Amino acid sequence: VRRLQEYERFRSAAEQLDSRPRLERDLYIAYARIDDPDPPKIESLVDLDDLVEAMKAAMLSAHRRKHLQLVPETLSVRDRMGRIMERVRSGEYVDLKEFFDPDEGRMGLVVSFIAVLELVRDGVLIIIQNDPGAPIHVKSKDR
Repeated sequence: VRRLQEYERFRSAAEQLDSRPRLERDLYIAYARIDDPDPPKIESLVDLDDLVEAMKAAMLSAHRRKHLQLVPETLSVRDRMGRIMERVRSGEYVDLKEFFDPDEGRMGLVVSFIAVLELVRDGVLIIIQNDPGAPIHVKSKDR
């Protein structure tokens, strides 16, 4: 009798398990591949040495084009920050060298460099470099 009772318990448990939905019998997993229309771009950090090298190259270029300045123009970092933001407004990557105008001399280069660094510090811009020694690009962070 004890064997029959044990058999009945196992049979009851098996029926309860069988009544539950089972994968590949009652439930099927559907697989769908959705391509991301705008895959995230891998953005690598810029090495400080490469940033300094970019500034040195711009300063050297300005030094080669040195010309007589009769009246020094007053340059504002805030104004330059505004011009930089207008340039990157489209959300495209812009080469850092495009912000340096050798015709403005060293003062203009320094003002542009500081403006870029201020915007990066404020979290408005990001600077990106794919490989060490590669061109440095600037992009608006909100796009």
